Amino acid sequence: MVIAATRRRAGQMLAVGLGTAVVVAGCGSSSHPKASPSSTTSTTYTTSTTSPSTSGSTSIPRTASTEDPNQLYNPIPFNVGDVVGLPNGWSMQVRKVKLSYAPAGLAAAPDGQQYVGVEIKMVNVGPEAVSVNATKIFTIADDRNGQHPAVAVAGHPNGLDGSYAPGTGRTGELVFAVPFGRQLRMLLDGPAIGTQRTVFQIDPPKVPPRD
Repeated sequence: MVIAATRRRAGQMLAVGLGTAVVVAGCGSSSHPKASPSSTTSTTYTTSTTSPSTSGSTSIPRTASTEDPNQLYNPIPFNVGDVVGLPNGWSMQVRKVKLSYAPAGLAAAPDGQQYVGVEIKMVNVGPEAVSVNATKIFTIADDRNGQHPAVAVAGHPNGLDGSYAPGTGRTGELVFAVPFGRQLRMLLDGPAIGTQRTVFQIDPPKVPPRD
């Protein structure tokens, strides 16, 4: 009887231990997805933040195979001011964000919307020249899954377009029309210039602290 009771207790302790291990494994899983050689599909990556005024999530679609790590967005957006080294020889920085912007050459923003100016620095530190069309590779996403392309400003080139020889860089500005009161992030279609898909904070300028 003593042996049977001991075995029962040992079985109960093993079951509790396995359950605890499962919980710890779930809590310790990284929020940074990594490409797996055996994986051939991908899912929608959703980031979420909370600020004193608004909260919500920005859904960022992944349409390509996770076999290519450049197709994966960074799970935590880069803050305004961060100098970011990206794969395959790029350095990028969102230098400044101008909310409720009124650039010369643009009519007033539509009702319920504002212009946002984003000053960007791009440096090609790779070994080959790369051609950039900034309005095709950058877009703004809001926390209701809206996508907002850059708008052309008459008479004011964005300063980013052109061929980047190795070791050269440019600083310019893109303008976007976006709804008021939304959290904003800028998306880079990295593979178009040979680097990684990337997310930058725009408004708020920094990722809110996480517990």
